[in-house]
Amino acid sequence: MDTNLIYEKTAAGEEAMRQRTRLVQRHIRMVLILVDGRTSVSELATKVGNPGLVESALADLERDGFIAPLLEQPSVWDKGTAVVQKVKDVAISQFSTFGNTPADAAGDDFAQPQDREPEPIPLPGETSPEPPRVEKKAPPTVAWLAGWKNGDGGGKETTTNATAARKVPAGEDTGIRPIRRPGSRPMGKGSKLALGVALLLGLGVAVVGLYPYDSHRPEAEAVLTRLLGQPVTASHLGVTFLPKPGLVLEGVRIGNGDPGTVARLQFVPELGNPGHLKEVEIVGARLPLSSLAALPDWLRGAGGARLQVSHVVFQDLALQAGPLAVEGLSGTLGLGEGGTLQQLALQNGDHSLSLEVRPTQGGVQLALDGQGWEPVKGSGLRFDALNAQGLVTSERLDFSKIEGRLLEGQFSASLALSWGNGIKLDGDSLFKHLSARRLSQAVGQLTGQGWKLEGEVDGRLRLTARAPDWSRLGSQLQGEGSFGVGRGILFADLAEAVRRASSEPLHGGETRFEQLSVNLRFDGQGTRLSDLRIAAGLLKAAGNLAVTPKGELSGGLDVQIGGRGNLLQMPVTVSGSVADPVVRGARR
Repeated sequence: MDTNLIYEKTAAGEEAMRQRTRLVQRHIRMVLILVDGRTSVSELATKVGNPGLVESALADLERDGFIAPLLEQPSVWDKGTAVVQKVKDVAISQFSTFGNTPADAAGDDFAQPQDREPEPIPLPGETSPEPPRVEKKAPPTVAWLAGWKNGDGGGKETTTNATAARKVPAGEDTGIRPIRRPGSRPMGKGSKLALGVALLLGLGVAVVGLYPYDSHRPEAEAVLTRLLGQPVTASHLGVTFLPKPGLVLEGVRIGNGDPGTVARLQFVPELGNPGHLKEVEIVGARLPLSSLAALPDWLRGAGGARLQVSHVVFQDLALQAGPLAVEGLSGTLGLGEGGTLQQLALQNGDHSLSLEVRPTQGGVQLALDGQGWEPVKGSGLRFDALNAQGLVTSERLDFSKIEGRLLEGQFSASLALSWGNGIKLDGDSLFKHLSARRLSQAVGQLTGQGWKLEGEVDGRLRLTARAPDWSRLGSQLQGEGSFGVGRGILFADLAEAVRRASSEPLHGGETRFEQLSVNLRFDGQGTRLSDLRIAAGLLKAAGNLAVTPKGELSGGLDVQIGGRGNLLQMPVTVSGSVADPVVRGARR
């Protein structure tokens, strides 16, 4: 058959469209519907998808007189118009799901061609034939191509009136495959399964989220009390899903008196493995220094309770010894076989200080390593390098070795701090080449006294304190030592005070010296500078000074200027404050 032929319906074909019983076979009727006087045989075959079926049906329809080939082929303009109309019809069928489709116009399963001949007008006296009954239907689904009802897999013919159509014989293939419109696709097994799983998960989350976990808080407190060997209380027990699912204890307090606190304690279980915690996260804890020594016992208690912990994480941890605290620490707890402590590694926020804790006999070894660490922010007391090794027990901290670089110089020290029977502190330090200017600024920031001095400081300082509790430790702190300052500046003009030789106070000025030495002793009552000696060329001075806790100066110096042949000696009184000293000279 010539695939370029174009067929159009005859009058018998139009009548067959109105009387469905004249064409019994569905595939022949379907091809008759598609014949519109514009579509070629090849285009019909493309629409149906089965060239053999189309050609066979066309041959039968032509033989029976239902269609006939056009004598004139359509022009290029007609073909272009047909293409535009085809695109428009496809677009409407794909995106419109409301209203009647062209298939409804004929009251049949299929749309009648739009260019069919008009109905004959009856002559006067003739009875107008009754128009065929048109049934309103919902928009057809893609099942109309195969002639089945929506949702049928085959075997049931679609019927719209009382006339029953025959079923397709078994084995007969019409070659037509249904094409589904968007939005009308039935849900498959996979989609149903996914929807069911999503619904179950949503229901599970709702049930888990609404469960009253806080009613089990006393049980959790009892378990932790048994594990840690100290009373544990919490303000709330709940559950979280993000970023990690688990139980959460908030407002935790450990111990009596001055207890340790934990803002948030989260337990992340390992699913399918009861008694095994994948992770324990400790956030915002403030723990006494003695708790480091208790870590090995706490972990052994967890192992004895058959509770296995894989990973322990600390965030924003503060270790404190009374008013002294190291804050902002984060790190992990390394566990060995059976949950025993191997190592606790911590760092502060800017990584200027790192701590390492390892178990040892009777406690834990503590190692500190600092680079640019400032214990008190804004104080100017900054450790350029720090290395300390010590031992922490339940009642004592011993740093046998502390050394590093500080204030442009070097230092070494030892420190012992105990809290078993009252608070006791003993420290000893040696330093050399410290910047006197930076040291006086740091002391001024810490004490509120604006000391002024320049040069290089060498010396030794011993610290002691005995207090009944932590709150009195600062007021009971005492220190003594000896210092030497080389090539420095004292911000008081001693030579000018001698030259004036009057009771008029002298503010400001400076005295440059080669060497200054002094013995220092301080406590809660103030600071005493004894055996103060100054050598500045021909000027020499010696005396004693006192400084109150508020920084007020008092005392005097014997000042000598000149050599053996021309010696001027005069007492000079010192007053004012360490920030603004006042000197007066007077003849004997």
